[in-house]
Amino acid sequence: MIRLEQDGIGVREVPSYAYYGIQTLRAGEIFPIASTPVHKEFIVALACVKKAAAQAHLDMGTLPIRIGSLLVKAAEEVIQGRHLEHFKVDFIQGSINDSLNMNMNEVLANRVLELMLADKGDYALVNPSFHINLGQTTNEVISTALRIASYQLSQKLTGTAEQLIAGLLAAAKQPSEPHHQSKEPQARPGTKEWLIGQFKEAALSLQQDMDELAKAASHLQTVRLSDTTASGGTELSHGFSNKAVAYLSKLTQIPLTVSQADKESSQNTDVFVQFSSALKLCALTLTKLCRSVRMVAASSQADRGDWGQPPGVQTEKAEALSQIAFQVIGFDHSIKLASEAGIIDRGAVQPIVAYNLIESLIILSRGMESFVQPLTFEEKSDIPAHLRGWTEKCGL
Repeated sequence: MIRLEQDGIGVREVPSYAYYGIQTLRAGEIFPIASTPVHKEFIVALACVKKAAAQAHLDMGTLPIRIGSLLVKAAEEVIQGRHLEHFKVDFIQGSINDSLNMNMNEVLANRVLELMLADKGDYALVNPSFHINLGQTTNEVISTALRIASYQLSQKLTGTAEQLIAGLLAAAKQPSEPHHQSKEPQARPGTKEWLIGQFKEAALSLQQDMDELAKAASHLQTVRLSDTTASGGTELSHGFSNKAVAYLSKLTQIPLTVSQADKESSQNTDVFVQFSSALKLCALTLTKLCRSVRMVAASSQADRGDWGQPPGVQTEKAEALSQIAFQVIGFDHSIKLASEAGIIDRGAVQPIVAYNLIESLIILSRGMESFVQPLTFEEKSDIPAHLRGWTEKCGL
């Protein structure tokens, strides 16, 4: 079964079941280049923006009550993980993200139509560009969604890093080392004593990296959602932005603030470049840690005596984490190059920046989580006092 939809170019057949529409179909034909599906985390963050915008318009009376109420419901369904299969556009889609924003607008519009018991594609009744995108611009919607997704993923990454720090310190703590504070020569690389020192050094470095990441993440908390043209003037635009951001802050549980001034185009990218640089620092620390584990594993059995495998560490996990860290470093290089090169629409966030940043956060968190699982310790008293709160919170 199909339905017919029309745009300025012509008429297209759209599957009758689809929540996406003609603009999504056309984008799929133009940009099937990289095969980089949009991350679920980004789609959910984008739906949060749409829900908050709809709630703000309902408060202001600028959106019909029935349409606005059903739009809130439709957006909430996407936030809960439903309808994700209807997001068809590639993350890499040229210089800006109009197609991704429109994909979301069409999905929500057609779901609202369905809830109204109307036909999908009846955009005279519910229009994706007007009703769903009211008071918004693609640049601000995409930038805000990326900030939300990146901030939330950074909190997950921080929690995983805290588990890793606690695990490293606990694995490094030995029952008795009477000579560890003596003036004997530094432990020979590849030995048990040397790896213990590497664990402690890595834990300290990761704590510092997480401090830098937290500073970078704080800059993601300033957002702006307004469009003077669509909202009918500057005063209404600011009122909409304030209300929408307040709803968005409550929905995401992120303490957001509203930017009161137009951002310079480069600032949209700069905040993400800074955030990516903090991720790179973490990745560099992990490469050194993994190199130490691999070095010990490569030592001869005679050199390691009866120690065998490093305490609680699986060499394969170190290999995998090392490769992930290298990938994150590469993503950071790509983000910097994209930022320096710029694009025609200077106010837009480059799709490659958005994709690489979210991918870095996801794979780095998964890599550290996998690495930390074998790190075990017998008693919580083995963990330094200032880290016990972390481990209790993480269930360690």
